[in-house]
Amino acid sequence: MKAESNLKPTKKFEIENIIDGRCEIVFIDNITEIQTLENEEDKKYSYNIYRLKAIYRDDLEQILNNDEDEYNKWLQRAKETEYEELSTSIRKERDALLYATDKYTISDYPISSENKELMLEYRQKLRDLPEQETFPYEVEFPEKPNI
Repeated sequence: MKAESNLKPTKKFEIENIIDGRCEIVFIDNITEIQTLENEEDKKYSYNIYRLKAIYRDDLEQILNNDEDEYNKWLQRAKETEYEELSTSIRKERDALLYATDKYTISDYPISSENKELMLEYRQKLRDLPEQETFPYEVEFPEKPNI
């Protein structure tokens, strides 16, 4: 998830919600300073936040702080988890839209050939959503034809 703040994050991760032997690791990555047009003294920072649920252990913070390879493995796992969750959510929404337009593809549905072609193009654009360059972080759904 993208985030912005006028405060620069000072940690690359935090361990939160330690409950019943479980926790959530919040990773902060790709911190960049944003130039503001109004006032050069006003600084803003943009960064990515990734969350990962994990089993808590007493040495977890020490491992993540002191072992760069281990930190990178956990961060990569958090990125993959976010990607999969977002992908699943987008596909679920897309599948609902496809399901809602299934009737237009039935051979005896009363629709003009022109409108049927418009609907087929729309449905293909829905199926192509995962091919968008910014999928699943920024997805532009096609506009449904007004039929």
